[in-house]
Amino acid sequence: MIKVSVIIPVYNVEKYIEHCARSLMEQTLMDIEYIFVDDCTPDHSMEILQRVLTDYPERLGNTDNSSHTEFRFSSCKKYGITDSPRRVYHTL
Repeated sequence: MIKVSVIIPVYNVEKYIEHCARSLMEQTLMDIEYIFVDDCTPDHSMEILQRVLTDYPERLGNTDNSSHTEFRFSSCKKYGITDSPRRVYHTL
């Protein structure tokens, strides 16, 4: 069961998205989901993110690559929102 959902908006963050995504994927908590939201970013953020995510196949679940993403919160009791320039430390 998912304990934590983290929502990450992706817009114009190609300088930061790789570091952000890697720090999230390397978290020690496994009962966590990451929701990266493409906000029609004009740069290469999503291409960089797709490349980084291939390094973490054990973290990949449902990947929706549609241009319009419908939000739904999971049944978890805790969630967090972070912006892409942030580094998240390995223990949540």
